[in-house]
Amino acid sequence: MKVIMSKTPRANLPTCRKTKVKKKLEIGDNIMAGKSIDIGTGNLISAQQSKDEKISYKIERNAFIYIGSWDQVKNKLRRTNIPYVNLDDKVYIVGTSAYDYANIFGDVELRRPMALGMLNPKEKYALPIMRELIKSLLGAPAKEKETCVYVIPSDPVDTDEHTVYHEDVVKSIIESLGYTARPIRESVALAYTGLVDENLTGCAISFGSGMANVSIMFQGLEALNFSVTKSGDYIDQHAATETDKPVPQMTAIKESPDFSLKANINNIPREHIALISYYRFVIKNILIQTAHLFNSSKGMPSFKEPIKIVCGGGTSLADGFIELFKEEFEKLEFPIKIKAFELVDDPLYAIARGALSEALLQEE
Repeated sequence: MKVIMSKTPRANLPTCRKTKVKKKLEIGDNIMAGKSIDIGTGNLISAQQSKDEKISYKIERNAFIYIGSWDQVKNKLRRTNIPYVNLDDKVYIVGTSAYDYANIFGDVELRRPMALGMLNPKEKYALPIMRELIKSLLGAPAKEKETCVYVIPSDPVDTDEHTVYHEDVVKSIIESLGYTARPIRESVALAYTGLVDENLTGCAISFGSGMANVSIMFQGLEALNFSVTKSGDYIDQHAATETDKPVPQMTAIKESPDFSLKANINNIPREHIALISYYRFVIKNILIQTAHLFNSSKGMPSFKEPIKIVCGGGTSLADGFIELFKEEFEKLEFPIKIKAFELVDDPLYAIARGALSEALLQEE
C-alpha cells in the first residue's frame, strides 16, 4: 500500500499514516462486487474475490501501542514507514507493527481496541483506531453502496455482556466508508466454509482470540449459537501468569512453528507446558458448554445421522490442535453422535472466506 505521511494535526482530529497490510493471495483482474471483514480481537481480515475466482485477503493485528507525543516522535516517524495514528497529539503505532514492537521490547504495553470479542470499554481511543484499521483493509467501495459483510460474535453465555453495541458501532464505521454493511455471526461464517459438503448440517466452532463461537446447524438453519470468553487470549494471559512472561511473548511462542500440542511435556520448556495446559482447559470448557446448552435448550434438532464438528480461527492453528480436541471430546459424554472432527482449510482466513460467500450472494 502507498504510505502517506501525516501532517501536523489540528487539535482533537485523528490523523494517521495508512497501515501496511499483508496480502495472502494476489488478486486477479475484474474484482467482483462484495467484500467481507472478520473483526477479530486479535486480527482484522478482509476478503474479496475476482471474476477468475481468486480470493485475496488483507490482515492486520488489532493492536496499538503508545510511543509519545507528536512533538517528541514526529521527526523519527518521518524517517520510517511505521503505521501510526495521532490522536490529541498522542501518537500510537497500530496494527502488526505494534505487535512486533511489543514482542521485541518486553516492557511495552500492547493495547487492544477490542477485548473478549467486542470493543474494549477501557480504551478511550478504541473507536478511532478501529476505524483507521478497518479503512486500511477495506479501502474504497468498488461501486456505490457495495455490500460488505462483517463478522460479529454471538452473545457470550459466561458473562452478562451483549454484542448489540459492538455490532452497531462496527456497522456505522463500515457504512461511513460508503458500504452497505451486513452482519454475520462468526460461527455461521465458519459453517459456510466447513460444512458445505454436509448440506450445512453439523457443528462449527471458531476459536478466536477473544472468544470461542459455536453454531449447531441443520440444513443451514441455526439451532444453537453462542460464545464463551475463554479462548486464545485466555490461554496467553494465564500461561504468561504461570511463567512470569509478558503476554506478547507467550503469544509469539504459541504462534511459532516450534510449538506443538502433541509434544511430550517431559521434554519441553515450561512455557510450552503452560500453553498446552490452558489449551486443554479452553477446549474442554467449550465442549462442556455446548453439551449443556444442547441438552437444556428447546427446539434442538434430533440428528438421524452422526454429524461433523469443524473447527477454525487463529487459536486452532497450533500443531496438533484437532488431535487434542478429539482427545478431550472422548473424555466427555456428548449428547450428539459425532462422525468426524475436522480443521477447516486455512483456519485463520476461513471466517472471512465464509462471510465473503454471503457478500457475493447479496450482490447477485
